[in-house]
Amino acid sequence: MTPRGAQRAGREIARALAACALLTGIYYLVPVEPGIDAFWRVVRSALSVLAILVLAVLISRSVVRLLRNAAGSRPANLLVALWAGVVLFAFLDFQLAVGMPGQFTRLDTKTDALYFAVSTLTTVGYGDVHASGQWGRGLVILQQLFNVGVLATAGAVLLDRLTSGHPPPPPPPNSPTPPQPNR
Repeated sequence: MTPRGAQRAGREIARALAACALLTGIYYLVPVEPGIDAFWRVVRSALSVLAILVLAVLISRSVVRLLRNAAGSRPANLLVALWAGVVLFAFLDFQLAVGMPGQFTRLDTKTDALYFAVSTLTTVGYGDVHASGQWGRGLVILQQLFNVGVLATAGAVLLDRLTSGHPPPPPPPNSPTPPQPNR
């Protein structure tokens, strides 16, 4: 990799890490309150399902672009999308724990929910935090299917891309090209 390519990759990774930090910050700032009425619970659930579907489509498109080595495909974008999936499920887990007490055991804070989402993704499952109600178990099943079907596939493609020595894709057509040396 050329020094210029290394600098570009470093900036791309820095932007991805900043985006992941921003997503995490937003996760901690969004309020989740107990006792919302049934209508708003249905609206939140519908929006949550929509968010999962949109995220699955975005991750799938990013994977396809990386596999095709398409111009403008960025592995760092996939990293951000993967983290967004973890944060989204952490939010859903916490929302369910607050809105319907008894669905999770020992899931009391947003940090507990993030810890549980990462534990579920990595299949570690220490058992200290777990789904104990039917709605909680249903959400965890959905999370596991998403993890295996979308996140694991995307993670494998991302890891392959980063370790296989694939050349980075060319810059998008409308980006400035570096000046060529005089010959």
